[in-house]
Amino acid sequence: MDTTRSFFNSIIEKIKGNGTTPSERGVEYFRSGEYHKAIKEFGKAINLNPKDANAYKNRGTANLNQGNYQQAINDFTDAINLNPEFAEAYHGRGVANEKMGKKQLAINDFNKTVEINPKHRNAFFHRGQVYYTLRNYPLAIKDNDKVIELDPNVADAYFGRGVINAEMGNDKDAIKDLNKALELNPRHTSANDLRNSILSKEAALAEKARLEAKIASTTHLMGITKQSEGKRKRQGISREVKNIVWRRDEGRCVECGSNQHLEYDHIIPHSKGGSDTDRNIQLLCMKCNRAKHAKI
Repeated sequence: MDTTRSFFNSIIEKIKGNGTTPSERGVEYFRSGEYHKAIKEFGKAINLNPKDANAYKNRGTANLNQGNYQQAINDFTDAINLNPEFAEAYHGRGVANEKMGKKQLAINDFNKTVEINPKHRNAFFHRGQVYYTLRNYPLAIKDNDKVIELDPNVADAYFGRGVINAEMGNDKDAIKDLNKALELNPRHTSANDLRNSILSKEAALAEKARLEAKIASTTHLMGITKQSEGKRKRQGISREVKNIVWRRDEGRCVECGSNQHLEYDHIIPHSKGGSDTDRNIQLLCMKCNRAKHAKI
């Protein structure tokens, strides 16, 4: 079985190697993911024609995919020097600068890309990513909007905008974007995870709000009950009891017999369990009442 696989691999290798030019062979190797071989072939093309801007751009792209970011920047720069209006070279260099953390240089390259080609979707997308890392959310959203305008079927643009909306606290808009990303790509696990996280947070907040409302309602009812109890306590001696006591005590202070400045006094104070019945109420003048309470 290993011999058979080796045989077919050798045939494929010969087919790839039969490209008429180094650039064509480089493209074949690039498409199959063999970037190191593609780099060599594009190098041969450059040796044959040092002014071939496209060969530099292609080698730069292969270096970029291989993770050779500085070499990629060098190749893209050579391509730009040969062709200052080469949008793809600016875009490639922008991505390489982004990978190396050179954010402002990346933005400059993406700016130049869309200046040359206003419909370069990938440049808007990558510039939006850089703006996001810089926490410049308005510009990041604007670039994602542009990507969606140019191509409404880019799931990652909806996902990117959803992430930004989530970080800005716009959960409703975030959910809408993440739903669209999943509609376009049902296997977008990052979009699914973020959406579930937001929905869980919203459910928790809704439950918290429900409990707080319940507590507030209970507290309000308790307040009303306490107020009612207080009112009942403050209602004091009924008119009927007062009439009974007045007739019984003959409208005079039970201590000194005065009929001036009379007050209804609790024999046993409320604070000690005294009631508002006629048996616990007596007539006292103001002076005797004050003297009694001074002793207490």
